Amino acid sequence: QHGGLINVETIPNEGTTFHITLPGEEPAEVATSDTTPASSYGGSETLLIAEDEPMVRAVAERILTNAGYRVLTAENGQEAVNLFIEHEDSISLTLLDVVMPVLTGRRAFEQIRQINPNAPVIFCTGYDPETSDAESFDRENLRLVQKPYDPDVLLQTVRDAISASTESDSLLLQGADL
Repeated sequence: QHGGLINVETIPNEGTTFHITLPGEEPAEVATSDTTPASSYGGSETLLIAEDEPMVRAVAERILTNAGYRVLTAENGQEAVNLFIEHEDSISLTLLDVVMPVLTGRRAFEQIRQINPNAPVIFCTGYDPETSDAESFDRENLRLVQKPYDPDVLLQTVRDAISASTESDSLLLQGADL
């Protein structure tokens, strides 16, 4: 309700850390930083999020809408494919949870790529990268974001994927003009 975030980090046999971020007043002077602020990773494009956990979906939606994106949400892979078909011309990027009911993220990805072979997709997982299928994503040059979401990492990954897709589309159009 206050526009804040709660990030939880758990390390087995070591404990759990809660990071609570609440908006506050702007300081009189803003210190400069060598890192790019997350706000610079925002945009106005339409994104599709497919996530079966309501709270995780709400966090991702809030992070992305606060950065200026228009967000469509789906509770499972099949709903994501249906929304993609309905809004194909306006969706700039799809975020797919790897493990979902009805249709997994991988299966939804396959169906979305049949509709649009160049559709940019980011996979999301809460599973430990050491025990999950993370290596296969690397081998296939697919983007993977770990949950719980680090807002800066999520926004940067989304912006990078959209920018890479836009650059690819531009190169394809330039090649068509030859």
